Amino acid sequence: MHVQRVSTNGVSVEDVECRTEGAGLGGLFGAVVIGKPFADHKAQLDRCVSGHHRTRVLWKGVGGKMTEVKVVSAAGPANACIERTLTGAFSPVEGVCAASVDLGK
Repeated sequence: MHVQRVSTNGVSVEDVECRTEGAGLGGLFGAVVIGKPFADHKAQLDRCVSGHHRTRVLWKGVGGKMTEVKVVSAAGPANACIERTLTGAFSPVEGVCAASVDLGK
């Protein structure tokens, strides 16, 4: 699945790519709500970074949760905070996904 851009509760997630594995919401519904974990945790994620930060995140969706979360855009002190914040968050897709999101102010 590839989605150019999707907005959820005012948070835009871009360049979403997922390789689904077995069950899960997936498909169009999964694409529509793929931004939910980023929107749900936006305030916490913004506190992880100083200034404006474009972040590319890779994760595995297992049992409806984000696991093995890894920031792959660049090395930096904010990465551990972003990864910790998203680990365990809702994942509408079972499989491996990556997405880009703008964080901070």
